[in-house]
Amino acid sequence: MYYDTRTIIWTTIHNDKNIEKCLEILEQYSQSISQFHIKTLEHDFPFFYKITLNILSPKSFVHCKIVQQIICEYSMKEINFTKDLSNLSNSFTNPTYQIYLTIRYDFRLDNYKFPNQFDFETYPGFKEQLIKKELLLLSIKDIQTFLTMYLDIYKVIKDDFYPPRTLDYIIDTKYRTKNGEIEKLVN
Repeated sequence: MYYDTRTIIWTTIHNDKNIEKCLEILEQYSQSISQFHIKTLEHDFPFFYKITLNILSPKSFVHCKIVQQIICEYSMKEINFTKDLSNLSNSFTNPTYQIYLTIRYDFRLDNYKFPNQFDFETYPGFKEQLIKKELLLLSIKDIQTFLTMYLDIYKVIKDDFYPPRTLDYIIDTKYRTKNGEIEKLVN
């Protein structure tokens, strides 16, 4: 009965094809996965996979974020769909999502992605170094492109990172490595 109900819900979501409703439900699902039993997640995965491929777009930052969050949660639970998870993970990424991954401030997810590289006390320093390393902007065009994506991310996500610190790290690194370019952009 429990799985029959879940099947009906997933099938309804897929058949409706309303992207906004689908995103809302997937967002809620991504936030509650850790509470589900593995058998439930194994039941849900084929539906999630089908919805992702048929309704969502890897060009959308929001879609990538939600899909990647669910993939990460499934991976942390060690669900046995490694190949499919890997395919989705590789497909649902774009430049804006890659920047988000770098500037996102999430100890739990970063600890999963970078195991044994930091603890709670050293995480801020780890994040600072990661931002400086990954977001080395070499030209005014790079900076403008980054700022456009950064503002797009910030419109959607306001709680996952410290926007002023991120910009401080990038400007500080850029100013030290290529003196003058930042002054031109700021002035």
